[in-house]
Amino acid sequence: MKLKEYLKELHSLYSSGSATEGSYYRVLARLIEENFKGFKVIILPKRTAGGFPDLKVITSNGHIVGYIECKRPGVSLPEVERSEQVKRYKGQFKNFLLTNFLDFKLYGGGILLEELKLLNFKDFERGKLKPLAKEKELFEFLKEFLSYSEKPITTLSELAERLSWRVRILKEELLREVKENSVIKALYNSIKEFIIESLSEEEFADTIAQSLAYGLLILKLRKGEVRKEEIIYDFPRSLAVIREIFIEVLKVRGGELEWALEEIEQVLNLFDERKVKLSPDELTTHFYEPFLKAYNPELREVRGVYYTPKEVVSFINASVEEVLRESFGKEGFKDRELTFLDPAAGTLTFVLDAFEKLKEELSEEGSGVLRKFFDEIVLSNYYAFELLPAPYVIGHLRISQFLKELGIEDKRFQLYLTNTLEFHHEHPGYLFSNAWAEETKRADEVKREKEIMVIVGNPPYSGISANNLKSIREFLRKDIAVKREDGEEVCQSYYRVNGKDLQTFIRETSGSKKVKVWLQDDYVKFIRFAQWKVCSGGKGIVGYITNHSYLDNPTFAGMRESLLRSFDKIYILNLHGNKRKKEPDENVFDIMQGVAVGIFVKDGSKRGEFAELFYYSTLEDEGLLKREEKLDFLRENSLSTLKWRRVKPKPPYYFFVPAESRKGWESFIPVSRIFKEFVSGIVTARDGLVVGFTPEEVEEKIRLFLDPQVPDKEIRELFKVNDNYAWKLSEARETLRRELKGKDLKSFIKPILYRPFDKRFIFYHPTVVFRDRYDVMKHMISTENLALILGKQWHVIGSQTYDITFISDNINDYNIFRRGGGVLFPLYLYSDDGSRAPNYTSEVSKVLKELYGEETSLVSPEELFYYTYALLYSPDYREKFKELLKYEFPRIPFPEKVEELKELAEKGKRLAELHLLKGVSLKGVKFVGDNFKVERVNFKNGRLYINENSYFEPVSGEVFSYRIGGYQVLRKWLKDRKGRELSLDEIETLRKIVRSLEETVKLQKELRLEFL
Repeated sequence: MKLKEYLKELHSLYSSGSATEGSYYRVLARLIEENFKGFKVIILPKRTAGGFPDLKVITSNGHIVGYIECKRPGVSLPEVERSEQVKRYKGQFKNFLLTNFLDFKLYGGGILLEELKLLNFKDFERGKLKPLAKEKELFEFLKEFLSYSEKPITTLSELAERLSWRVRILKEELLREVKENSVIKALYNSIKEFIIESLSEEEFADTIAQSLAYGLLILKLRKGEVRKEEIIYDFPRSLAVIREIFIEVLKVRGGELEWALEEIEQVLNLFDERKVKLSPDELTTHFYEPFLKAYNPELREVRGVYYTPKEVVSFINASVEEVLRESFGKEGFKDRELTFLDPAAGTLTFVLDAFEKLKEELSEEGSGVLRKFFDEIVLSNYYAFELLPAPYVIGHLRISQFLKELGIEDKRFQLYLTNTLEFHHEHPGYLFSNAWAEETKRADEVKREKEIMVIVGNPPYSGISANNLKSIREFLRKDIAVKREDGEEVCQSYYRVNGKDLQTFIRETSGSKKVKVWLQDDYVKFIRFAQWKVCSGGKGIVGYITNHSYLDNPTFAGMRESLLRSFDKIYILNLHGNKRKKEPDENVFDIMQGVAVGIFVKDGSKRGEFAELFYYSTLEDEGLLKREEKLDFLRENSLSTLKWRRVKPKPPYYFFVPAESRKGWESFIPVSRIFKEFVSGIVTARDGLVVGFTPEEVEEKIRLFLDPQVPDKEIRELFKVNDNYAWKLSEARETLRRELKGKDLKSFIKPILYRPFDKRFIFYHPTVVFRDRYDVMKHMISTENLALILGKQWHVIGSQTYDITFISDNINDYNIFRRGGGVLFPLYLYSDDGSRAPNYTSEVSKVLKELYGEETSLVSPEELFYYTYALLYSPDYREKFKELLKYEFPRIPFPEKVEELKELAEKGKRLAELHLLKGVSLKGVKFVGDNFKVERVNFKNGRLYINENSYFEPVSGEVFSYRIGGYQVLRKWLKDRKGRELSLDEIETLRKIVRSLEETVKLQKELRLEFL
């Protein structure tokens, strides 16, 4: 095809008036194929548009050359270039051509390399087909495009990136097939009904896409080159379940799904595994985590998929073997009666480590004994479960290779594709295929009937659990009775502690009126599963590495009590690395949450009601900060080599960590029992609408909100408000118009303490404020009052010590402290007639009466309030009770002499005035500069800069660093005003805050508590 013929055919199509964009594809394809032999142009199936460009060019032997995105003649390419679709294509495809059939743009690695214009569109429309470029120029341009050769992929990260988005497209095509293809739909329904009850259509598509991609990768590693059709014939017999899926999926021919599979096949054939210095076994194992991170980081998070370092695995397995020998008189993993299960097997790292230990020990007895032992004992007594098909496939291939090296090729290891936490399946005679029926039947037999002595693994860490079936949730909530030949044992519910419902217990111990109890983390469910299995057999060992929150979080008190009752010995190796708690050490995983190894032993040695508990910390006992240091420590140690600290968990919390003695603390009165009424801060759920820096700003927002001429869409965009289950924008606007009719808007605008020292204004009306807390907050509105604002669990806000105490003379926002939770305790309660009474309980009056007798009358309500405030700012109090303040509201001790109380109250009053900015002098702090806009907050040489030239001075480093509620006060106050020009009032306020913090630092040093 010559250039003249190409333009003539294009114009003929255009003139017909009925041509679609796709009508032009074949003309361009012919131009390329007829003039450049050895190349083939493949037209994309329509329904995957958006995932791939319109055309793909390959060589005769199937290698990808490049991609072409086409637009109709006349479409502006500069405009198309700015679209998100084309931006994505330029980034994803190394050799990419954009064209409207008359103009061409060639990109390499996202950069425009060359462009060519054949004809002006206006001339094309009129049939004037004399080209601007010569035919030779066009062919040279296309030759440049076709001369590109895909470079080999030589790193796992590049392979993960190149593969991941193609697998995402495959998933979308599979999801469509589930809805439209009756055979694929039947396959999905069978798996959902009989194997994984919680499986959604999207999860099914996701599962199959991953399995196909990983199956092809494994074939590539085994054979050097892969063709998708070979996957059916070359897969190991042990993977019959996966093979059944592949057979059905590969029956879908000639469409979008086949295109997506071909793309994956071609990318895999570019991978040069020789450049990656890992064995095929190591490569398949190590690749899964970066692949999942690139493919779907949310799935990685939800299912808690993280590669377990071999040092962690080895430590756990070695420790378990030692316990087997010392406590059970067994021969370790070599014992013929031993049963072993990894319920979250991943790629079988724990199992293979145990196998290697066995192999090393048995090798001394000869290859025949080694093979026979594995053949007759191990393959009958070792089990594993995995939910995700990709690691399931990897696991089977790894174990097959191991067994093959022992001379065992005709046996399958008992790794089952199943959800460990689901085991109430019906078993029909026919389940889509016999392979599926057998798989689910055998898995459920292990769950229900097999006595398991050793359970090890790295369970999923996800807090937002994907395992949310009612039966799974109830597994934690109910007592589970297990019957054995030697009698019955009850695994106590995790939702009961000290004989009380967990919610009631938390309410009583914390003083909070409303509490949320969250125990649905996946790792908690896997610990419960292991506890139940070991109790069912009457003896055994559990060795897990998990999230370490259960060690000392009050919510897990029932779980800890239950474990103490079920097991005889518990060993906790705290590996720390909790970034959320600002722990200073690195994590052994690439995650925020700290981790711990738990070895739970049930050997019948318990002499009392509870297990013996032993604790060791890599941070506190070893001082290890680096990840590599921890891994070295794990490599060199096991349970028998550590100098464990004996911990005696005690009610009410049964902490699994060494805790400060509660003696004394228990005798103090909780602040929640000093005040009658208290409540969490206000939650607006729409700060952008109802909160502002000035009353005028808030009034302007509300007037706009009420204006019927302003459409809902504009309000949503302007104030970032969205509908939810309890609030609809259009209804709220109508309601507020009706309720405010004839009323003064200004009367609803109230001051609110938004953050420490940061007073703003709020439109305080229940129609637009999600939780107004009016029953208690009314005592702070238009009245003279003070309130303590306190939080719980200070360690989660990122501070190094307790600092979640402040004061207010207004209502307060829930998020006054970092990560929320500011609870308001008013000094006075007001009646409708305007009279007021102290908000103190009879309990605190009784405590004071017993302590001070008639002198109690000398203590005014204000003095008790100020005394409490001073106490909570005392460095002595904060340090002494640092650990206990992690879990509940402060408890308040009182000195023996009333004079000491009154003396401290005087200092507390001064502290309160400083924090309310009352009587704070401006002297000594000045503002320098003529640019009042907050642009970049910086502290340097005693100056607090708000931009390059303007600053406050002098400001000491101690004042600049001072924290309240997890916030660095000065930085937070300014950062929240970034982009605003500071008013004169705001400049004066910040000067006062600096002076207030200076005086606070000095005053705190005087708050010594000799009576503690």
